[in-house]
Parts: sequence; C-alpha cells; structure tokens
Amino acid sequence: MKLSDAVLNFLAAKGVEKCFSVTGGAAAHIFDSLSRSSIETIHMHHEQSCAMAADGYARIAKKPALVVITNGPGVSNAITGVLGAFQDSIPMIVISGQVPTTQMLSNSGGAKRQFGVQEVETGPLVSSIVKYFVCIQHESELQEQLNHAWEFATTGRPGPVWIEIPLNIQAREVEQIQMTAILSTDTTPRYRECIEAINSSRKPILVIGAGVHTSNSENELIRFATLLRIPVVSTWGANDIFPAEHSLYLGNFGILGNRIPNIAVQESDLLLILGSRMSIPNTGYETKLFSPNSFKIMVNIDSDEMNKSSLEVNLAIESDLKKWLIHFPLEEIEKGEIFERWNSKLNSLSEEFGLHREEIIYEARKIDSYDVIECISKLIESDATLVTDMGTSFTCTMQAFRNLHKTRLFTSSGTSSMGFGLPGAIGAYFADPKRPIYLIAGDGGFQMNLQELQTVKYHRIPIKIIILNSDGYLAVSIMQQNLFEGKFVGSNPQSGLDSPRFTKIAKAFGIKSREALTKKKLERYLRKIRKRQSGYLLEVQISSKQLMRPRSQSLRKSDGTMYSKGIEVMWPFLSQKDLDFIQSKLG
Repeated sequence: MKLSDAVLNFLAAKGVEKCFSVTGGAAAHIFDSLSRSSIETIHMHHEQSCAMAADGYARIAKKPALVVITNGPGVSNAITGVLGAFQDSIPMIVISGQVPTTQMLSNSGGAKRQFGVQEVETGPLVSSIVKYFVCIQHESELQEQLNHAWEFATTGRPGPVWIEIPLNIQAREVEQIQMTAILSTDTTPRYRECIEAINSSRKPILVIGAGVHTSNSENELIRFATLLRIPVVSTWGANDIFPAEHSLYLGNFGILGNRIPNIAVQESDLLLILGSRMSIPNTGYETKLFSPNSFKIMVNIDSDEMNKSSLEVNLAIESDLKKWLIHFPLEEIEKGEIFERWNSKLNSLSEEFGLHREEIIYEARKIDSYDVIECISKLIESDATLVTDMGTSFTCTMQAFRNLHKTRLFTSSGTSSMGFGLPGAIGAYFADPKRPIYLIAGDGGFQMNLQELQTVKYHRIPIKIIILNSDGYLAVSIMQQNLFEGKFVGSNPQSGLDSPRFTKIAKAFGIKSREALTKKKLERYLRKIRKRQSGYLLEVQISSKQLMRPRSQSLRKSDGTMYSKGIEVMWPFLSQKDLDFIQSKLG
C-alpha cells in the first residue's frame, strides 16, 4: 500500500479519530489518503488554529488528535499552537509534508538558506518544543519511527510529536505497519515517608494541578481528598475538578488566586502537591517567600519539575499519578479530626473574605467583568465545556468562575497565547459534540484567530462566544499603568490600538450576535442563547479601567527597582484589623 495510507491506518488503529488541517502541496499524498481514511478531517483556515484545535480536542477526548500541514510557512504557522501543547503536556501528532528528498536543504551540501520550494528545515525549528521529531527519508524507517512517536506522545509526561515526510517518500509502497508493545515502567511510591509526613502535620494543604487531568485521575483524586479530609487548593489547570461548593475546596491560588487559598498555602506546614509543576504564577515572583514553613511533597511524572531553583521539594516522588493514588494506603492516615478543624477555620475565612468583598466597577454602558463571570457561572449548563482566551478573559474567569456542577474549564495556560480560545473551543466541540460549548474571549485575543468563525459557520458548531470588549489590551494597559504611571504604548485607543465592533464581524460570517451593555440584559441574553442550536456571539462592553482583584502586585522602590512580597499579600491590601482577625482565626 501507499506509505501515506499506511501511516493513517496505523493512527486509526491506535484510536485517532480527528485530524485538523490546512491543505498544501508538500503533503499532497497524505491529504489524498485522508480523503479515504476513517479519520475525520476538519479543514481550518490557519495552521496555528489546527494545533490549538488539536490541543482543545485532546483535553476533552483524553487522546491525541492529528494535525496535518504543509512545509515551510505551514510549519512556522503551527509552532505557537504546538508550543502551547508542549508546555501544558497535551498529546498531539503533527505530520508535515516536505519537498522531495533530492530537493531538501539538508541533502544539498553547503550552507544555503533555502533549496526546495517553500522549504525550511523543520527539525531545528521545532525540536525544542516537541517530545520527538523525525524526518522519514526512507520507507524502511517508517514502522520503527511511527511506533516511537506514538509512545513518546502518549506515555510518561504527554506532549506533541512531529513527523516530517518528504513528498516522494509519501508515495512509496510499504507493508502494513505493525504496532509494538509499550512497556510500563516501575516507580517507587514512597508511601511510608508520605504517611509519616501527613500524620505529623497539623495544617496540611493538598495542591492539585493539570496533571490530574492529563493522567485521567479526576475520580481517584476526589476520593483521595475526601477520605483524607485535607483542604484543597488548585492551579488554573485544575480549577474545574472540585465543584465550588465542595467543603474541602478553597479555590485557586497564586498571583491571581484568591485571598484565603493564598493565606492557607502560606500558613501550611505540609504541601502535598499532586500533578502540578508549581510555576511562578503559583509560587509568586519571590519564590523564596513561598510557603516558607511547609514540608513539601511533590508527586510528578517528570523528575525535572521537582528539581528546580524556584522550589525546594523535600520529598520528590516520580510516579504516574493515577497509579499512585489508586494504591495509596489511606487507612494509615490518623488525623482526620485535626484536619477537619483546620479545614473548618479556612472555610469560615473564605466566606468572610471571598470575591464578594472586592469593589465592583460601575460605569455607564459597561459591565464589570466579575459580574459577567458570575452570570455565566449561574446560567451555564452543568455539563458544559468552557474555554477561555487570554488576558482578562482568562484571569478573571479562573479567579471568579464558580463551577457549580461538572463544567470543564480550560485554556492554554502555560504559553498563554492570545488567539487560543476560538480554535481551542472548536477542538473541544469535536471531541464531544453533545456537551454545550462556550468561549470567553477578550477583544484583543479574539482577533488573533477570528478567521475560524468560518469554521464555526461551515460545521454549524453551536458555540456560544462571549467577548469582553475593553477596546484594547486591558491586561497590558494595567501593567503599564502600574509600572509607568499611565504612559501607555500600543494597549488602548490613546496609545495607538483599538478594537472593532464584533457584532458586525459576526454578521459578515453569517453568525447571529447581540451586544450587552447592562448586567440585566446580559442575563437575559445568556438565557436565550442557551437554547440555540447554532453559533452565537455576545459582545459585552467592559470598562477600560477594569482591574484584576485581588492580585499579588510587584512594588517599586524609590530607586525604580521592583520587588515582590509573598502571595498572601494581595492588592487591594487588607487593613491591619482584617489581618489580625485572620491570624486570630488561624492561630
């Protein structure tokens, strides 16, 4: 059979069901084979969107999608989306075409910039952002390399792999590809040391991260936490595992977390960190001040994440999280009552110092972004998927969204690339079309990939798009306000940048839309669009003065240098009376 047929047969046998692509000449035989394959191809309008859609798909489907693109600009366009998958540990199979082997730069001799048509050397560009790269230059390599690539993508810490196949190799005749067995590796769970540390603590905190999702450990984690009775805080990537009303769940923590989760982490004497790499947005910029008195246990599939300068891990356990949770001897934990009293104190403080205490912005014909997220929390379907773009749409949603049921909430949080939201939501829809699909995007990020509205229209995707329009890059303007005393550059209309009317753009794509200028109208429109079976865009005007609150904020000294405090110190700063009250409760 033709080599390109064999490749797709192999992937289909592995369970790949969807492909996101932009067609092109250097991958001609692969696209020909796709037209006959059981793998469904969704043709998009930018290669970046293909990779981002595959990312969103894998988060919901729990398995990788295929991305097929051409060479040269197809490769360079896809890089940002692949980078996002790499940093967030999302499995993905990327196949790019290439010029025939006789026209490849690497085979031409000498130091040229280009040799073949539209050619670029793919390997040097992408090798640092994928788990595995291979250019197949002979059909005899195919079986071994495809099996290697699949194993890299789907085992250990997942991530994207990239297979380049030159045009002449795509057409070669080969035999059916045989699948090789994937061997599991044994790890040391170190349960005894863990149990001793937990039983010795009085103020433990369970920290959960996106690795709970990537290891498919959601149910095991909830059972583990419930039986341990230890308070739980989450990173952005695990913000949707516990419902907001769960008695153990305090919320997310970090520089844009919530007050009491941050205080709990800083007061803790034991952090049990499961499936999180503990990035700077979680530890704060001054990492030495992070949870200074706690014994830190980290369970992670990637040993490198437990050996870095930003965090001293006292007990590092390299393990698959799901296996570790399943076999943990919970019956040996002794301090249930002490943990419950600690949890009760934190719950009481959470009620006292929740987001409801923060100031709301009132401005004519504008809606506070926190009010927008509150409305969505109340009105979204219980089984919905909610994807965000970046900036305010990301940070405000992660901080304020109250997951009352089983809503799946995600974005590309590592790279935080503007433009992820729409293609990410499209991918999530194709993973499970029965789940209601919502997107919250800012006016800046949405413009990065708005061409995919045509994909929404073509496939009749019933996505509900809520755009927070601040007429510029709100998160950037806030930073410039803080650092440069209001000297804005390229972030708002006063400094050279503004945004269009998105209702008019939606009309051009044949998508219905409305604009909401008051909270009352927003609620009414949200109730109406829930019932629609087609795409809909709701443009919400928010203030250009909207601030993220509370937040950890860097401070400037008189000499102009910046410094940061621990994550428990959040702006707007609490009064000494409030601080004393919190300490009296926790003491």
